[in-house]
Amino acid sequence: SAKIAGYQLNIKAQTTLAYTGPNHDCLTPFIDIRYNYKKRQYFRGTIRNICFSGPGSSSNMVGLWFYDCFCLLDSVHVRGFKNGIQIDHYYFYSKFNDIYCTGCDRGIKALGAANGAVFNYCHFRWCNVGFETTGHLYLNACYFELNKTGIKLVGGGILHVNQCYFEKDSEYIIDIDSNSNNLLVILSNSIISLYALDFPSNKAAIRQKLNPGNFSTLVINNNIIANHYAYYNPQDYRLDYFVYVEGGDINIQAQNNKISKLS
Repeated sequence: SAKIAGYQLNIKAQTTLAYTGPNHDCLTPFIDIRYNYKKRQYFRGTIRNICFSGPGSSSNMVGLWFYDCFCLLDSVHVRGFKNGIQIDHYYFYSKFNDIYCTGCDRGIKALGAANGAVFNYCHFRWCNVGFETTGHLYLNACYFELNKTGIKLVGGGILHVNQCYFEKDSEYIIDIDSNSNNLLVILSNSIISLYALDFPSNKAAIRQKLNPGNFSTLVINNNIIANHYAYYNPQDYRLDYFVYVEGGDINIQAQNNKISKLS
């Protein structure tokens, strides 16, 4: 799925704000947008066409740190932070367009309720986890490339993943690690390049780890699943499962998916 003309991130043309100070013993914001007013810690606004650069993923620096936000982020690049963008609480119906997260431990770490937040045309690259979320959001036409894990789901609710591309994510494309008993993950119309190089066993595209007795529903429809690395080097790249259930129960609906060895 191609980007529309309005969303073509030009990194070289962006203004860059770079953190050059010392590392800290605890998580520390580079840009702190957690307003300290009683019952009014929300950010309503827009951040556009700017790059935030940090000292590296092993640091304790957070690029952009929100508490509540009802916002638009557009053509924003975060690189080299512990968490590129962190949201502690609500981010109801916020819009994130053309966000580029590179070289972070967590590209985006969103721990609150999204209530229909939308992420369009975002790119997650060279992160330990591209996007960590609690759910109730939409990922559209996003690219997850060269991460350890593309998406980590740590809460409940619905996660829509539509028209996305997963390439060379060395652990999981989606890791469901939650205590919730209210989970629905919809993966559709996407291209999934299987890799999982970092595991000697139980290699899988998707892992589920829930408490005993909890269950999730996984809908996998209309995807191309490319296993071309295993075609050329089956000893290192052949997966044991597409979905590995380490804990809990799962209902799976899978329709109209195509297995391919794309070159």
